[in-house]
Amino acid sequence: MDEFQREQNNARLSTQTELQTTGGGLLAQKQCDTSPGGYQTNCRIITPGSIVANAANQAFGIDIDRLKIADEINEVLSTAITSIIGWALSGGGGLANYNSANFPAQVPTQIQNGQTALINASPQDKALVSGASVALFASPADMLNTKSVRFTLEDGTIIGEPSGPTYSVEWNSRTVADGAHTITFSALDATGKVVGQTITRNITVDNTPPTAAVTQPQGGSTISTTANFRASATDANKITGVQFYLDTLPIGNEISTPSADGSFQLNNFNTRDANSGVPNGTYALTAEARDETGNVGKSSPISVTVANS
Repeated sequence: MDEFQREQNNARLSTQTELQTTGGGLLAQKQCDTSPGGYQTNCRIITPGSIVANAANQAFGIDIDRLKIADEINEVLSTAITSIIGWALSGGGGLANYNSANFPAQVPTQIQNGQTALINASPQDKALVSGASVALFASPADMLNTKSVRFTLEDGTIIGEPSGPTYSVEWNSRTVADGAHTITFSALDATGKVVGQTITRNITVDNTPPTAAVTQPQGGSTISTTANFRASATDANKITGVQFYLDTLPIGNEISTPSADGSFQLNNFNTRDANSGVPNGTYALTAEARDETGNVGKSSPISVTVANS
């Protein structure tokens, strides 16, 4: 190549670069190959748009024009293209360093292989759940091809089959017996076929309240000035607190830690305290126990009389 041809090529390249950088091509960069003689050859302009298009082609095996008309393009962009852009503009070393060898590794393998699969599900494995509104959801790796997610119990009962973008459902855990259960999360395509990986969660359902009983003082007792209260509480899972009541008035703070003998104790309660004391009279003393899923069990009442001197 003679000097005149090099100058012409440089002029064309300069014009193209100017058009790219001033005509919406922010952060455009030149990328060239180097010939054995030291000349720059095969020069091209690398822009953010070309980076995204090329990366999307590799990630999905389809061209960017097909992505533009996808029904769920916003979801596709949110799960993949955002990470591609972030890599291209920063973490990948800038636009000039883009090539197929350093394509961003954070794009999920499931997407790169074109396989619909799940990358997350809730609740977590070995979770303890209760109540009528247990939140179940799943996160598909490929939202473009995942039309819904099926939640299935171990006996084949389908809890729900929600579609995107949330793929979530509320489950009434009271429809099953307390104890161990398994939920399978399956991604479905537009035909209802289960595709890709499934996720299994082993959970424990606990909708049974604890049992509680007041063991001190005895029914019919009279208390004065200071008093000690004691209760037993049991549950299939952990007891997280016991609260004593005189009628509907809570006395003292909730006891969260049992004593060495396993009982829950409130000691030296001052019935004459100006802020927390109680007037003279006869009351129904109860203990209310709470477990770690929020179930509450209340003891049978016993009658006590407060007689402050």
